[in-house]
Amino acid sequence: MADAGKSTLQSILENLRDAAVGFGERFANPANIQPELTKLLADLGIDDPLPGRAVSNAMRDAATAWATIANQLKGLNFNFLDPASAVQGLVTIGRTIQQQLEAMGRLPASTAAALGAGAADIARVLPERLLHYIVFEFVTKSHRKIGGAFLLLGILRREFKPRGASLALIDANIRVFDVGQMIKVVTHPREAILEALKWGSDDFDSQTVVDGVSLLFGLLADAGIVLGPEVDAFTAAEEAAFVGRSAAELGALRQVSARRTLQAPSPLGNVTISLVGLHRDGLGLMVTNPVNLSGGVGSLNLPKPPPGAIFAVSAGVPPASADPRVRLLP
Repeated sequence: MADAGKSTLQSILENLRDAAVGFGERFANPANIQPELTKLLADLGIDDPLPGRAVSNAMRDAATAWATIANQLKGLNFNFLDPASAVQGLVTIGRTIQQQLEAMGRLPASTAAALGAGAADIARVLPERLLHYIVFEFVTKSHRKIGGAFLLLGILRREFKPRGASLALIDANIRVFDVGQMIKVVTHPREAILEALKWGSDDFDSQTVVDGVSLLFGLLADAGIVLGPEVDAFTAAEEAAFVGRSAAELGALRQVSARRTLQAPSPLGNVTISLVGLHRDGLGLMVTNPVNLSGGVGSLNLPKPPPGAIFAVSAGVPPASADPRVRLLP
């Protein structure tokens, strides 16, 4: 995050530079290029078929260029001795960062030639998807408080993109950084969030919501809260036991429900809670072992939540929906 006293423009440019540097440095070690590309292509919805990992092999030149760009950007100097030249200097630096980010989204000629028939489809989606990926990963990894808030507001999210007729792409939930959503949440916050994350529908983006809540919980790591695996699924069979729908019906839906476990120490009794996605019912909090709460707060006696129950936070169907509600499932 930018230091106090820096201009907003300088802070934005420094963060963009750091995002590009952090991304490109993943490919600085030649031994890491193949496995890192394999993971990246899956996240970008680009097919990397076996045998031979044909696409990641073809894109080694591109990844090497990304590492070179990262090294060049790392040396950008934001220290201006002459205040009068600072603005022009920032404009020049901003143009450099923009050009280098655009270069990351272009396929080198050698890569395009090696990809053959799939090159056009990959070149069509790569610039936008790669830029969004770089921003998404940087914000959620380096600025967790902002990242968590942006996820819950739908500014950052994972959006389903079908492969269509292309043989070079795969169906995937693509990372999105939606600048337009920033404006929507200011003018019509509730409707904007419900629409972007598809609350109340079978396309509910539970992964984004679970990621956002988990990031904010992760800020409490010093209090002893431990987060489970980042990528986990609440299976159709498990969800069916709570929502009155068959596992076959839920399993046929394109959105897979996400899950993230949290372990909290005493005085809560070492409780384990799972954040789970529920297609039409929103976000669920499932207590997977007994919570040892004793006494109460003032005259209020605290209930003992049953293990295995889900407290569902339902937002309704966007945009004109009933007030959000919390209920116990099943």
